[in-house]
Amino acid sequence: MLATHGPRNLLVKVHSGPELDVVARGLARHHRKLKEDPRLIVRYRLSDQKNVYLLEVLGEFPAGEADQVVTYQYGPTRELMVAGDYFFTLTSPAQLRKALEQGNPLLREIAKEVRQLGAAAEARMLLYCPRGKGRVLWDKLRRLVK
Repeated sequence: MLATHGPRNLLVKVHSGPELDVVARGLARHHRKLKEDPRLIVRYRLSDQKNVYLLEVLGEFPAGEADQVVTYQYGPTRELMVAGDYFFTLTSPAQLRKALEQGNPLLREIAKEVRQLGAAAEARMLLYCPRGKGRVLWDKLRRLVK
């Protein structure tokens, strides 16, 4: 879809549907370079054709295990126009582990989506997962719902 944006009403590409996979992967590539030491980046709610949802576990994220998992909502940017919004759930590894132990509803939803959609969807969902700590966190998340 094309839309106008900016002071001169420039035509820009607005991404939706299957194009959101490309947008999400681009965001993950960019976020992997950040200084916060990303350990895991997962895209969820794949059926949403307008919005991009990312769970990012950051080694340097300033949250302890007692802190609640929070999702931040941002509108589209000029560089990355989507039909809806961006939703970033940012956690530290300790915070994620505690939320997993407590059966956090969002994490249960992500685990359920992985189970329902199977291996093909897992390849679309798992945007960054280095060996070691990232893989351990991903495996714990996947096993949350049986």
